[in-house]
Amino acid sequence: MIIGTNNSMTYLKPKYWWGYFLLPFFRCQRKSWYKQYLTGVRCFDIKVKFDYLDNIITFANGPLLLRGDVFEIIQSIIEKSCNDNTYIIFSYAGDFRNKYEKEKFVNICNALKDRYKNVLLVKVNHRSITYNNLRIINYSNKYSNSSKLYEKIFPFLYRKKDEISTEHEDIALYDFI
Repeated sequence: MIIGTNNSMTYLKPKYWWGYFLLPFFRCQRKSWYKQYLTGVRCFDIKVKFDYLDNIITFANGPLLLRGDVFEIIQSIIEKSCNDNTYIIFSYAGDFRNKYEKEKFVNICNALKDRYKNVLLVKVNHRSITYNNLRIINYSNKYSNSSKLYEKIFPFLYRKKDEISTEHEDIALYDFI
């Protein structure tokens, strides 16, 4: 089984001042991607969105936009982990009903898949998916039916890595690894 982190880039600082108010609800990681990697993480869940103020793609989790160069960080992950079986789940956190956003995201995915075809998995929805026979399960969904109110409000209080049995899954994504 491959250990991964849910919303791997949420350790980054918010892009705008109002993002600090969203951190308790949308932050899923405190360690940098490299510290996550050193603790054994081999799958990074990267969610992006288009920031219309800057007209660029940026890291995101829900309405929270985060600082950091998406392509530079992806390149760093791939360079540092070149000898390991490391995966990147690249997904869109924005509105796919917007034709412009969907077209831009698809173009970016095509460029990334050509360059990083061995490591990049593109996730199209927010449920469990299978890609190249790898089943990806997100154990940190704070909006699941089993979540308690405090788990939804304070995600760092719920579902620790060692409380979950993952014997039958290929990739398991966790919060706060």
